[in-house]
Amino acid sequence: DPELIKQILVKDFHLFPDRSKFGRSDDPIRSRFLVSLTGDDWKRVRSIVSPTFTSGKMKKMYPMIKECLTDFMNHLKGFAAKKEEVNVKDLYGNYTMDVIATCAFATKTDVYKALDNPFIVNAKMAFNQSPVKRIAQMMLPGFVQSGLGLFTSTKEDFFFVTIRQILSNRRQNQNQKYNDFLQLLIDVEKTNDITRDENDINESHHVNEGEEELAVERKALNINVVNKHLTENEILAQAMVFLLAGYETTGTLLSFCTYELALNPHVQEILHKEVNSAIDSNGEIDYDLLSRLPYLDSVISETLRLHSPAQRLSTKK
Repeated sequence: DPELIKQILVKDFHLFPDRSKFGRSDDPIRSRFLVSLTGDDWKRVRSIVSPTFTSGKMKKMYPMIKECLTDFMNHLKGFAAKKEEVNVKDLYGNYTMDVIATCAFATKTDVYKALDNPFIVNAKMAFNQSPVKRIAQMMLPGFVQSGLGLFTSTKEDFFFVTIRQILSNRRQNQNQKYNDFLQLLIDVEKTNDITRDENDINESHHVNEGEEELAVERKALNINVVNKHLTENEILAQAMVFLLAGYETTGTLLSFCTYELALNPHVQEILHKEVNSAIDSNGEIDYDLLSRLPYLDSVISETLRLHSPAQRLSTKK
């Protein structure tokens, strides 16, 4: 029931901030994942992380995303010139990881030339788990999982070590600034405050996002926590969530979207016309215009409806 879902996940969002305790880890970093936190801890971290995804912040990352896209398209043109078949799931996975590494950690993967890049290799291995292990992680209490060693993962540990090293380097070179996700979290840690201005609070950059959703979020996060900052483990945790939540889901979405467009050429034609109409004289699409293309939004939304990359939703009072 879409209306019931909206009632719980949007209108009464502030009444359901917690999730089931099952599947939570006792690990000092994994236990600080946003999805694992509850109560004021969840509100504090959520209120800090949310401003990093406003259109103002995203707009600063847009040039980096376009650079990654140019590399991806050049790589794709090579297959097109030879009329070779390609596995789009792998290609989109590489592109997604390139974007995440660039926008989250200011790290270039050079993925199309270095297929053995550790970022890509470890990301693929992190998601290549047995179904039994995934079900166990969702169902078993944290202390049982720790005892069974279900949260021991050299693949995820690689990213923790990498992110910690980036944090260390940036603290030693504080004069150099980055427009990435990790820098935004570091700035909060350094100032012990939430740099969220009125534009961050009021703006909405999605076609279907309205005042109702924004008002509910403000109500849910209207808290008075003394220490509005992130610990190092919380920074590591949120950076890891950014990677895990964005890699497989985005690659899967783009793959299914490509599949559906191939099956529905009339939809592809309409979308192609809309996107072409948004291209300026320099062959570019402005960020603000791109985020407000209604048919593109509809295609993405319908793909998500038909092929949801999310396994489950779990929320409670």
